[in-house]
Amino acid sequence: MTDSFSTIDPDNSVVQRAAAAAAIVADFDRRALRISVPTDGGSIVWRVWGEGKPIVLVHGGGGSWTHWIRNIDTFAARRRVIALDLPGCGESQFATPPDDPNKLALATMSSHFSLASLV
Repeated sequence: MTDSFSTIDPDNSVVQRAAAAAAIVADFDRRALRISVPTDGGSIVWRVWGEGKPIVLVHGGGGSWTHWIRNIDTFAARRRVIALDLPGCGESQFATPPDDPNKLALATMSSHFSLASLV
């Protein structure tokens, strides 16, 4: 007896593509400097690649740093790339009680990165 997924994807291509995508994300994550900044009741997670003048990448709502995965290597070839998971997204947690996610992200960034050098 076959399951319904085997009928839909008999050559396992969906599973293979998902595994390939997971391997790409794992490679980027392995090469990143991961910074977790504690907040009231949570934390904000940043990842950093490359060196040079910094560029900060902020994803849209409901996302994570992986939204930028196609751009990171290109930017990191010449810049320090700083990507975050906004509060409540990716690996970041909401503070208790939830605060404005943008203000909270900016506050943690300013405590760990020099704002004067940001573009």
